[in-house]
Amino acid sequence: MTLAWIAGSAEGAQAVVNARTLNVLDKVMKLPDQTTACWLLHKLGSHESTRSFVLNTNPYQYIVALLSNESSAWNALLALRSIAKSLESANALVDAGVLCFLDKLAESSDELIREEAFGLIRDLTLYTSAPSARAVVAGGALQVLDKLLGSSDSEVREEACNLLNELALDTATSAAVLSVNPCQRLVSLLPDDPAAAAALDALDSIARSTEGAEAVVESRTLEFVDQLLQSPTSRVRSLVSMLLSTLAGHESTAAAVFNARSFEQLASLLQDEDSDVITEAEVPTVIDQLLDSSENWVRKCTCNLLCNLARSEATATAARGDNRCQKLVHLSREDVPAVAYYAAYALAKLAYWSDGAAAVVAAGALQLLDDLAKSSIAGVRRCVAVLLSHLARHQLLTATVLAANPCQKLIALLQDDDSDVVEPACKALSWISKSPEGAQAVLDAGTNRMIDQLLDSSNTDVRMWMCSLVGYLAQISSLPAIWNGNRIQKLMELLHDNAPAVAHDAVFALSQIAGSVGGATAVVEAGILQICDQLLESGIVGVRRLACVLLQNVASHESTAGILLKKNPCRRLVALLRDPETIVVECALHALASIASQADGALAVAETDAPNMIDEVLEASENGVRGCACYLLYNLARFEATAAVARSDNRCQKLVDLSREDVPAVACNAAYALAMFAYWNDGAAAVVTAGGLQLLDDLSGSSIVGVHRWVAVLLAHLARHPLLTANVLAANPCQKLIALLQDSDSDAIEPAINALSWISESPEGAQAVLDAGINDIFDQLLESSNTDVLMWICSLIGNLARLPPMVPALWEGNRCKILMELSRNDMASIGRNAVVRALALIAYWTKGAAAIVDAETLQQLDDFVQSPIAGVRGWTCVILQNLALHEPTLTYLLSTNSCARLVQLLRDPDIDVIESAMRALVFIASHSDGAVAMCGAGATHIIDLLLESSESDIRNWTCNLLGNLARFGATATAAWEDNRCQKLVKLSHDDASSVAINAVYALAQTACWSDGAAAIIDAGVLKRVDELMQSTIPGVRGWTCSMLEHLARHQSTLTALLDSNPCERLCILLHDENALVTEAAAYALAAISYSEDGTQAVLEAETLDVLVPLLGRPTTDIHRWVCATLGNIAQREPAVETLLASNACTRLVSLLRNPTLYIHGNALQTLSVLCRWPKAATAIAKTSILDHVSELMESEDRRVRWNTCLILAHLPRRKPLTPSPGAIAPAGLAFILMRTSISYIFLLCGIVVSFTWLLEFLGSVWN
Repeated sequence: MTLAWIAGSAEGAQAVVNARTLNVLDKVMKLPDQTTACWLLHKLGSHESTRSFVLNTNPYQYIVALLSNESSAWNALLALRSIAKSLESANALVDAGVLCFLDKLAESSDELIREEAFGLIRDLTLYTSAPSARAVVAGGALQVLDKLLGSSDSEVREEACNLLNELALDTATSAAVLSVNPCQRLVSLLPDDPAAAAALDALDSIARSTEGAEAVVESRTLEFVDQLLQSPTSRVRSLVSMLLSTLAGHESTAAAVFNARSFEQLASLLQDEDSDVITEAEVPTVIDQLLDSSENWVRKCTCNLLCNLARSEATATAARGDNRCQKLVHLSREDVPAVAYYAAYALAKLAYWSDGAAAVVAAGALQLLDDLAKSSIAGVRRCVAVLLSHLARHQLLTATVLAANPCQKLIALLQDDDSDVVEPACKALSWISKSPEGAQAVLDAGTNRMIDQLLDSSNTDVRMWMCSLVGYLAQISSLPAIWNGNRIQKLMELLHDNAPAVAHDAVFALSQIAGSVGGATAVVEAGILQICDQLLESGIVGVRRLACVLLQNVASHESTAGILLKKNPCRRLVALLRDPETIVVECALHALASIASQADGALAVAETDAPNMIDEVLEASENGVRGCACYLLYNLARFEATAAVARSDNRCQKLVDLSREDVPAVACNAAYALAMFAYWNDGAAAVVTAGGLQLLDDLSGSSIVGVHRWVAVLLAHLARHPLLTANVLAANPCQKLIALLQDSDSDAIEPAINALSWISESPEGAQAVLDAGINDIFDQLLESSNTDVLMWICSLIGNLARLPPMVPALWEGNRCKILMELSRNDMASIGRNAVVRALALIAYWTKGAAAIVDAETLQQLDDFVQSPIAGVRGWTCVILQNLALHEPTLTYLLSTNSCARLVQLLRDPDIDVIESAMRALVFIASHSDGAVAMCGAGATHIIDLLLESSESDIRNWTCNLLGNLARFGATATAAWEDNRCQKLVKLSHDDASSVAINAVYALAQTACWSDGAAAIIDAGVLKRVDELMQSTIPGVRGWTCSMLEHLARHQSTLTALLDSNPCERLCILLHDENALVTEAAAYALAAISYSEDGTQAVLEAETLDVLVPLLGRPTTDIHRWVCATLGNIAQREPAVETLLASNACTRLVSLLRNPTLYIHGNALQTLSVLCRWPKAATAIAKTSILDHVSELMESEDRRVRWNTCLILAHLPRRKPLTPSPGAIAPAGLAFILMRTSISYIFLLCGIVVSFTWLLEFLGSVWN
């Protein structure tokens, strides 16, 4: 007993455990008096710190056996409850037979025993940790409860009902409750049983789910409704009403409620959408009188009835009535909370329908938003949000709603103390953001800063609507703020949310974020591609559809398309072409088409079954499916390697037929695909054979927008092939193309000019073009006084410059000189920057850049730089930036005064120009000669001023520039002279994440040089390194790790680095949510551990406890640096003991089955270092390394075979290991060792030793 009192506190309990009291527990449990032992176990199990020690003694059978004796039952129950706090212990109790005693104990005459018995049942069902297994445990406990419902003791029956109520409300056990069919038992307690109220409460909880509601109705509960409604107990009457309301909320049981005889007594609970029910009751005829009643409760109930009427479109008209909305607006301002709430709620419900929304707006509801949003009644504030969400559904009212400035009011409601207000406010913002104007208003109101907090809400609907809001915002804006920070990671976590709607909208948000280049990059870096298969296989139709949209958007960006292809999504998308849902098939086709827009992607699609299934989907009945199938064919036909696969014998004929359809999406995409087929020799012949030229008259006269464009493209592609020139000219296309130059569809002009250009490649075609009068029209277009025409032509040239197949035509001849002439004649008349933009985009290509130089563009550089048009100055910077991409033009660029002009623009009054100039300098400085020239032009003289700019983009590019300068020895000193390191250290904590990242990037590059490393040490970076490593910005954390890695490589700074004790923080970053940060932290630790002092610091930081488990991570990039660190540690004998104690050998051996060479190769390298120490060799021998020898010795990498032989040579020769059956076949192993011995003569001795050992071992096995 004394020990039990001592164990009352956590410290005392630990002391009791430390005294090894539990070692004699089995003897104590066999004593005649078990009370003391139970009391001691109860006290020890009450503390989390000692509970595990109790569980390890496995006392369940002993304690459960004591339940049969009433004198010891209470103490035994106490002990069992204190240790039944986990799934494992709960299962152990069930296995020990505890359920056999609980029904009798729950009916005990001893109130204490009864209370603890019910408490243990509750523990077994509600408080275990794994929901999936909780129901298994609950299943047995529920059988006990079912027996207790039939107890002769009313208190026991009531307690059993109460516990069933709790279990029915818990999502993890609700299904288990239904499995024991308790409804019949509960109904048997109605209506006169003392436990009737508790039974009704339990039935109501069961009825919360559709299956539960059906079970309640099937148990004939409704037969007792009339009798229960007349109960003298007010709680019983109230609970009956609640139960009926719950049943009425399910479509499958609503009819049963409304057919009950007590319907007339429950009119206030009407939720039916059948207008006949309401009309027969003649309710609408007295509504106006009731709304004017002097009785508060009458007005409240009438408003509530209007709410129910407004739920159905069929009855909403009757609910709206004449001037009724105005009355509701007036009532919503009453001081009576219930009246105000239901009036506002009725307005919100009416606003769901288009006519009702117009009536609500006409009644002046929007003019009361301020008053209602500030109401002291939480329900009214909630209704304001619901009202706005319903009004925002109607596009015709968008301008009216936004004019009322609702976003600021909704943001205030997001911070409401009542959580029921927050959810509809989120919903309203989401609906408003569906329109571009609404989304901009939401952003302008500052909603973005609150999104992250709301994504973490415990409210499912709040999380859902926030995901939806992020998606809509990303649709209209590519601002990084929409996805920056930790938001994408939160959305990734919500993909696994228990609520399907949240998971659906999280996928929606991510798919829309991926619509921009930066967003797609961020989504990919967050790891979305690792779980794409799961999303595509989801049982939720919307998730599958949006997963396709996500892949489509990721594939649309060149920067992320290649990464996507490595995940091989095409086969999974092709499988979805047989999905039963048409919308999924359509989106899967669209995703495949987007992937096929790149050459590598087209090859990947072509290697699947997609080409074989195209004919089937081309004949689908759904327009969207046929249209997307045509679009996929177009993208496949863009590349010579896949064009033949896309084109089959009859496919061109099908496309010709589809191009005649009246459905725009089908006709346009069919013509689109035909045009692309015609690009290739075989395809062009097939199109002509299929009657493609006969379509020209029909399609050129089509009223479908977009078809004209593809008629021109088709002609352009057919005209490329000399063998088809006669066929093309016979169709007399030139007049049609010249007509298209004046077409109202501006998109048709570009391909029309292109087609005429291709036709003129042949003498016959040139004559035809001349005969059609193209010269007059073309010259007129170039010399037009119409600013829009000139701007469009220049924009066309700029756009063509971005398309590799068409760009050469832009700079052949004197096109660049013509553009230069236009820029000299009248810059202002052709728009802000169209000509210089075209030149800048042409300069992106090597030959285009040469043409720009030949056109003496740089000789006019001063005019561009001094232009009064800021856009011209900005695009001039882009010209120089793109010229710097190509070595020939970069050399020429550096020979001019271009760098000096860019430095001059760093003082421009326009911030955008300064940013463009700085960006151009950054590109120039990415080359060593460019960096030298930039410094010579005096750029470093203004760097300090730019580092202090109020514009974050300027500071960002300046830091980036310093980082580039620090890469080259000739300019590296610019990064640390004039105390710049101190400024960079300060900027590393900048509010703008991009600035902070590039500041730390510059510091990391500076640290590559010994003087630079010393400079940043002097700047005090190590004093702030903890803050940097704790930054919320992954880039800052990652570059900080890189900086530490560079510092560790200089002997002069290593001591200072180690004095700052970075290893513990680096150890923490090994668990960072960002994989790149984790890898950088591991790399830094590897660099630190290279020296003896560094190894000691790494060990003192207890990093092995973190490093070794990392080897079990699925993320493989970090494994190489972990292995490198462990290899460095293993070089030093004193550290080997610690390394072996961390079970590193087993982890390293487990990596040998990883198929990635650098993973199992690095692990093998580390093992080869370890095995040089006898103890380590013994530890390695105890692992399953022999299971991998055969495969390793067959590796194509000689280092793998080398290290394998080294390990075998060092393993103890007579250790009785037992490899798994078949792991080392004697003949195979002999062959491998013989083959390897030929390649590695210098390892012959080691191989012979290992071979001898293995033969001895195998001989012992065979004997």
